[in-house]
Amino acid sequence: MMRILSLVIGGVLLGTAGMATAGGEAQLGVDGLGNSWFLSPSGTVVVFAANGDISHNGTLIAKCTAGDDRVTVVNGVSVVCDDDEITLSSVGAGTEVFSRDDEDLSLITPTLILVKEIDELPLTPLPQGDVTVVIDTNATGTGNDNAVSVEIGTTAVQAESSVVRVAGCGIALGTYRYVFSDGIETYYYNGDTTIRVDADGSRVAVDGDFEVSAFGNTYSRTGDTFGFQNLNGSYSRVGAGQIIYSPNPALAATAALAPIGFSYSDEYGTYRKAAGGDIVFSPRLQLEDFVLTEADCASFQSAAFDYDEVLRTLNVVREGDQLRVNLDSDVLFEFDSAEVSPAAASALEQLAFLIQRDAKGDVIVAGHTDSKGTLSYNLTLSQRRAEAVKFWLTTRGDITTHSIRTFGHGEADPVARNTLADGSDNPQGRAQNRRVEIRFGT
Repeated sequence: MMRILSLVIGGVLLGTAGMATAGGEAQLGVDGLGNSWFLSPSGTVVVFAANGDISHNGTLIAKCTAGDDRVTVVNGVSVVCDDDEITLSSVGAGTEVFSRDDEDLSLITPTLILVKEIDELPLTPLPQGDVTVVIDTNATGTGNDNAVSVEIGTTAVQAESSVVRVAGCGIALGTYRYVFSDGIETYYYNGDTTIRVDADGSRVAVDGDFEVSAFGNTYSRTGDTFGFQNLNGSYSRVGAGQIIYSPNPALAATAALAPIGFSYSDEYGTYRKAAGGDIVFSPRLQLEDFVLTEADCASFQSAAFDYDEVLRTLNVVREGDQLRVNLDSDVLFEFDSAEVSPAAASALEQLAFLIQRDAKGDVIVAGHTDSKGTLSYNLTLSQRRAEAVKFWLTTRGDITTHSIRTFGHGEADPVARNTLADGSDNPQGRAQNRRVEIRFGT
């Protein structure tokens, strides 16, 4: 039987997970517009676009422009922008490193080192347009159940994998096995990909290892081992195996005295002491496996950031139905400047993610300064900095569906003392006052 899946991706290159090129050889290419693209032996597809956009297996993960000097890490993929050189490292079938500078394209994998001078590469159009994935389930002789042929525009690649990543969800379609749910977080997995369903029903796909916290509980994955920790202790599960409970120190002595076969239930589930002494845990919530279809893609959050991690990193404060974020001006701007620093990109990217996910109504961006300088100068500087953050959010953060209002308060609204009680300077207090505050309703 043969199934054909056609996806229109509007010129964005689509990657295929687990894909091996014919003969296991890499492909490097450049077009006449300044775009560079790579296809590694493991099937990883990387595009360095002329406008600075960088995509990994069809997902836009970073942007590097001239003069940038920063590191971006998204789902285990790191991008280093170092002025005119870009390096992307990913962990798939071993670590793969893709680089471009003014002269060369290079690809390093566990099995090859390939360096090509850009001027010597023939111009090859960037693969784009319709993507057709053909899965032949009757294929034989490949060592796999399915043989996959992928055509990207006019570029064809042979593959030996039954896993195909799609543009909408960015992860493999199919069945994800149920791991665990405590009513707050629910987890499913398929290979290296974990789907996390939050309490509000939103879904996040995470590749590889992770650790997140929510409502005092910690959830993690390391390799094939899933972990959950609450006040009672820790729980671990390897793949689809049993969940083993390790009590906290206060409960450990009691658990050690319990006889084999003893069972106990609480709001999370049932604990039973098995032969050998392990305590086997059965969650109260027993859910069916999750089958991911294309219709589910719209319910996924951006995989670029983990929501709970963003809340912690930005020190987000909830005030009633509003969220407040204070960004340090010393991180956002150079001294006495209203030009956003490259070092601010990570914080602003996370802020944009948060606004896109949670904001309802207007977004308020307010600039604040310390008391150094004149009142009029500080008022102007704070307004210019607020405008700079707004400009970044609308042009680089793609915040186009929310009205962003800016205000400059100068030194009028401090959150700490600019001077000590004896009248001497208070550098720590002044640093806290130099900030850009963002507020929005949820």
